[in-house]
Amino acid sequence: SVNTIAIFMAGWGSANKYAMLGAMRGVAMLVSYEVPMALGVVGVLILSGSLAMSDIVIQQNVPFLIVQPLGFLIFIAAASAEMSRTPFDQIEAESELGSGYNTEYSSMKFGMLFLGEFMAPLVTGMIVTTLFLSGTRGFDPIPGQVWFVGKTFAVVFALLWVRATWPRLRVDQIMAFAWKGLFGMALVNIFLIAVEVAVFQDDAGKISTNSLWIMSAINWAIAIGVIVAVANILGQRNLERPTPVPSPLANMYAEAD
Repeated sequence: SVNTIAIFMAGWGSANKYAMLGAMRGVAMLVSYEVPMALGVVGVLILSGSLAMSDIVIQQNVPFLIVQPLGFLIFIAAASAEMSRTPFDQIEAESELGSGYNTEYSSMKFGMLFLGEFMAPLVTGMIVTTLFLSGTRGFDPIPGQVWFVGKTFAVVFALLWVRATWPRLRVDQIMAFAWKGLFGMALVNIFLIAVEVAVFQDDAGKISTNSLWIMSAINWAIAIGVIVAVANILGQRNLERPTPVPSPLANMYAEAD
């Protein structure tokens, strides 16, 4: 993507080892999380039957957040990684890389980089609102524009809350979460939604509101089971580094005494 190329060029053009290391981390992480993020949207496209944003909003008689919670979690986690937000901010980990790929930048160049970084949550909130929170749809007499802005800022607030409370993950944990966690969860979500659409869709290609609520109950139960399974597979006990075994030579001098 353009974001990946921009980060790599910013780090490589700095002629700084910390900046280059941050850029290399960024390329590996961003490319990895683009896959589950794209797969997380496939479930939305299957349910709506269209690529048009307007059609996706129209089809959400029940918000897709409720219908497919697994797809929502996959998309929001992958989007957070794409934005380098905590806990996925290894690209510019201050304690390890100074400022990462933007270490050598100052003045307006630094400002432009951070302007893009701070605009990303707002744009992501708009996309999430459209895909999963039924866009401008809401309850009367509140206008649809007010609903859209309110939902967008709710998503932005959730992203800010995660950034303020969660610790930073290690690089190996981030990569394992992408390929061993989100990727498999995305495939499960696509298969589940495809089967449900084939079962509940009528002859006209429509899914009734009652069927959407039934699908929601099924998907929430399966989502909880999948999340628990992934948590057990990728839990801290499985991701922690093995304890090093002391060399027999370590106690050589102690035994001599």
